[in-house]
Amino acid sequence: MITMIIAFNYNDDLYGIINDILNIYNFSKKINKESQIYVLSDICSTLLNELDITFFSIENKEQIIEIIKLFISKKSKYLIYYTGHGKNNSFLVPNKDIINVNSIIDLIKDNTKKDSEIILIIDCCQIENVNLPFLYKNGKFTYNSDVNIITQYFLCIVSHNSENKTLSTIDGSLFTISLIKSLQYTNIIQKSLDITSDLCLQYFISTGNAYSSSPIVEFPEWFRKV
Repeated sequence: MITMIIAFNYNDDLYGIINDILNIYNFSKKINKESQIYVLSDICSTLLNELDITFFSIENKEQIIEIIKLFISKKSKYLIYYTGHGKNNSFLVPNKDIINVNSIIDLIKDNTKKDSEIILIIDCCQIENVNLPFLYKNGKFTYNSDVNIITQYFLCIVSHNSENKTLSTIDGSLFTISLIKSLQYTNIIQKSLDITSDLCLQYFISTGNAYSSSPIVEFPEWFRKV
């Protein structure tokens, strides 16, 4: 299993990003203690020196693309996580460049094995259009015939829709914290999103969406061994 954490705080513009890294790191090690973890970030922290990770200092989108190409074809199970700013369906890179979320998804699809299982968690604002054929919302799938079916299992969980934003705290993103906690109670995708929304509700409205390559309602078994 490979875990790739992409996390930016833009010279301390976002609080709690270091804890987002730690939260996903700990979750990844809990579901698979042998997980190979790569952190792509603009953060300099001695806390990261204590982790079993490979760290890459990131300034531009070209670096992200090259690192994904280098490591994404080595295993069959992937947990990929992004936290930072989002803008116009794109990730905001530290040098203020943007990288469209669907270019990342296409890059992952093109460089993974055909039987790979990929879970991508996107925790940022303004991500509203993901090029996977099924949207899972309110307990049912909607099929987008404009998007090609793929052989990989690919699940993308997005924290934001057009009606709300994400909330970053000193302890990390509330959506990420709540999503991880929800997996203690269910392996059903919609129930997980409902629990996550309820946990966030006392602070802000969060109605995350799930996009998928196939109409499967449960998380894969390897993702929920917590």
